[in-house]
Order: sequence, then C-alpha cells, then structure tokens
Amino acid sequence: MTNVNAFVHRDFNSPNGNEIAVFTDRIEIYNPGSFPSGLTPEDFIKGDEHSYLRNPKIAEMFYYTKNIDKWASGLQRISNECKTNNVAFEFKVLSNSFLTKFFRQTTKNDTLNNDLPAINSTGITSTVEKLGERLGVKLGERLGENALEILGIMVRNPQEKSVS
Repeated sequence: MTNVNAFVHRDFNSPNGNEIAVFTDRIEIYNPGSFPSGLTPEDFIKGDEHSYLRNPKIAEMFYYTKNIDKWASGLQRISNECKTNNVAFEFKVLSNSFLTKFFRQTTKNDTLNNDLPAINSTGITSTVEKLGERLGVKLGERLGENALEILGIMVRNPQEKSVS
C-alpha cells in the first residue's frame, strides 16, 4: 500500500526516483516531490483534506486495479494499519520530498537476515520464500529475475550502503 501511494504521488519531473531503504531497525520510503503547500500528513490522516492528485491517470489506473480504494485515504489507511499492528511510523515532510519511516523493534543481536538461509545461486528461491513468509507475501510469485538478483545482493551484503 505504501509503495503504491508513493508511486501515485511521485513527482516524475524530479530527477530522483522513489527509494526504499531497508535497515535493521526501520524501513524508509522516499518519495520525490513536495508535499502540498500548507498541508501536513496529519490533515490527511484526520480525513480533513481532499486528495491532491499529481498524477491523476496513474491514480485512476491503480483505482481500477483495486490497488487503491479511494482518493485521499492513503496516509490515513497507512496510519490505521500501523496502529492496528503496533508498528511505529513517521511521516516526514522534507523540502522537496516526502519520507515514510516504519520502525521495527529490535534486540541487540537482531538483524533482518539472521534467520534466513545463506544465499547462493541455488538458494535464492528458498530465501525469497522465507522472507515472503515473514512479510506475509508470496514474493516468489511477484518478483522477476532482476528483483530476485537484487534481493540476493542485499541478503549477501546486509551492511552495504549502495551497489554501483
């Protein structure tokens, strides 16, 4: 839901793209494009504001495919889901972008991949299945070859900040 919301509201004139960063203690979703002037995320969470459609055709496509249910409900639904599932979150308006953070409770020795099998050329499928179970999604059915390769790199190099 969050990444669909970020894509629907993305500023395609920006040279930056949407970014998803996974850390041991949080996940961050970065969305280029300024937040509607004079408004805060709380305005949308309360349901006090109408949608600001930067990309109405993209929003319409996601509406017809049932990936969004109505206009201006994304932040409210994200907030409600997080509260229902006891997930700490933060919406942060930056100068020319928007950042959503989901925080994960961790222990000293906890890492995202500490209970995932090691990745090798034959182990990617089982790793994806295990990760999918933890996320509640059937990842193997949704990810293409490039996405599987990226996941493999991420699991093999959890401390790596970026891949060139």
